[in-house]
Amino acid sequence: MRSALVGVIGTGAMAGAMLFGTAALALAEPTPAAPPPPPPGCTAADLAQASGTVGTAMADYMFSHPDVNNFFTGLRGLPNEEIRARPYDQKPYWELERSRLGDTRKVPVELVVNGVAVARQEITADGVLRPIAFDYKVDRSSWIAMRILPSSHTNPIFALVGDKPIRASKASAEWCLRAVDQCWRQKEARIRIEERGEAQRAYEFARSAYRQRIKESE
Repeated sequence: MRSALVGVIGTGAMAGAMLFGTAALALAEPTPAAPPPPPPGCTAADLAQASGTVGTAMADYMFSHPDVNNFFTGLRGLPNEEIRARPYDQKPYWELERSRLGDTRKVPVELVVNGVAVARQEITADGVLRPIAFDYKVDRSSWIAMRILPSSHTNPIFALVGDKPIRASKASAEWCLRAVDQCWRQKEARIRIEERGEAQRAYEFARSAYRQRIKESE
């Protein structure tokens, strides 16, 4: 989306320069070819519509969930050292206080690519919605998200490069394969005898899929 917005701004600046050019220059230069139309759904109006729709949906959700609204309203008052000192496996798990930087109201926002934080910015947690953008070169098919560790994490988006599948981590695929084995060990004895064969085939199908991903991953 950031690239699209930059493109719109650049096109506007170009049009302004042409508009205020001298008449002599305009007569001397051939009429430039019309730019190609943007892809479907990628105009400035589409971006504005999507932004408004998301904002309205977010507002409706927060008003109907006061606890979430209070959470995103931001950090207030002095730091709560007791909460900040708690391990990640103790409640409150997603408390924004855990992410506070020092005595400020700022929190770190990280860009996460294939499970690794690759860039970071700081924002003020005061309940105001702010645009944020990262410049990062995606050189292979990847999943991408943002997080405020350990408070919040967005859903990923999936960026395909060269139409290749996402094979972000061999270690992750190996973990998933072990998880399937562990799940089978826990559930096998609880599955009816007459259904166990079908269940075993389903689990083996999952194992085969993860073995293939292990071969394809780095």
